[in-house]
Amino acid sequence: DPIWLDTRAESICEELNARVGADEIFALSGNPLKAQYVTAKILWLERHMPEAYQKTKWILQSNGFIAYRLTGNVSMDMSQAYGLHSFDMRNGRMDYDMCRTLGINPSLIPDLFTCHAIVGHVQEQAARQTGLLAGTPVVAGGLDAACSTLGAGVLHAGQTQEQGGQAGGMSICIDQYCADSRLILGYHVVPDHWLLQGGTTGGGGALKWLRQTTCP
Repeated sequence: DPIWLDTRAESICEELNARVGADEIFALSGNPLKAQYVTAKILWLERHMPEAYQKTKWILQSNGFIAYRLTGNVSMDMSQAYGLHSFDMRNGRMDYDMCRTLGINPSLIPDLFTCHAIVGHVQEQAARQTGLLAGTPVVAGGLDAACSTLGAGVLHAGQTQEQGGQAGGMSICIDQYCADSRLILGYHVVPDHWLLQGGTTGGGGALKWLRQTTCP
């Protein structure tokens, strides 16, 4: 699967921003349409690997796939939905008209769940494969950056955390919709809160460079 660093779909984004309107897409989703987002990956797959796209039943994030394998139920948590530009960021729901406008089949998009919602229970086969107890509740889960923000104790508006790994950046917790085209906006795993994020694609690498250069 293409990761967020893959920018092969840049020309598709330019085409859609011109045809649909970059401002209209941003007004709904709270994020500019760029190649790093899930929307662009789906459309690249549809255009360049049509046979695989025709066989696709759902578009799942990693935690949604794990939840599916454990429970047999498909889901997408709110914090992962920011990657789809048919997601209404203000109101926390999918806009299927925008789905069709962007060229994405709405049936590929799973139902949305809050991050703490129980999406199913561990089935017998999954219990045998994993050692988990059959019937164990499985929650929707959340975006890695949102979960780490929670782990750092960022629960309330105005609190901030900085992270450094494959990517690096800062997440600011807000309790009112506030989009900025220079940043990434998504739902926090904490209900009724968003995360406004910005950063670099070289988080750990930047820290390594700083250590080696300034304090060898």
